[in-house]
Amino acid sequence: MCYIIVKGGNHMRKKIRHYHQSSNKTCGPACILMLLDYYGIITYPKRAMEWEIYNAYKIEEYPGMNGAALARHLTRHGLAVTIYHSAENGLDNEDGYFKENEYQALLAAYQEQLDKAKGKVRTIRTQDISCDFLKEKLKEGFKIILECFVDGDADGIHEKVLHWVLVYGYEEGTFRVHNSSADQRMMISDEDMEEYMETPIGRMAVVVGKAGEVNI
Repeated sequence: MCYIIVKGGNHMRKKIRHYHQSSNKTCGPACILMLLDYYGIITYPKRAMEWEIYNAYKIEEYPGMNGAALARHLTRHGLAVTIYHSAENGLDNEDGYFKENEYQALLAAYQEQLDKAKGKVRTIRTQDISCDFLKEKLKEGFKIILECFVDGDADGIHEKVLHWVLVYGYEEGTFRVHNSSADQRMMISDEDMEEYMETPIGRMAVVVGKAGEVNI
């Protein structure tokens, strides 16, 4: 990591500043940068940082960034991270969204990042990731990088693709979301969120807090 870290850092901002991803495959790094900026770890998100993160974790078989890579990168900056899965093995593929070689490569890359995290990333599997679960974590003060299923062509094959968004609050009956592929923050109802986070590989939430916070 060669980007600039704030000296003496960890002076949290009052609000998360929106950051727009520069490509259709860097939603994960964009979410990371918004959190590093919010927690006062970097001075300001920049394109060079976005691509440095992406290139550090990319794999040939999948254009995006897997949840374990997201979590590991955040723990390297001292943040507390827990990954919650609905699937028992972390990533489901019962619907055949990925070709078998792609799926196995993604599973291997996912486990590799967990191994490299050396116990700093907690994983909780077969978790019911519902709107109530998200609200509970937000109420406890955590931020959530959530995997969603949206229209798009990030991989050039599927009409709908996996996409990371940053869920940062819940007010007046709507979730407050930073979608880095959009120009501004979004408000999403419970009903729409349930559909939004239903993906062909199961549901996944990367729950993030300051060092010392326990995500259970």
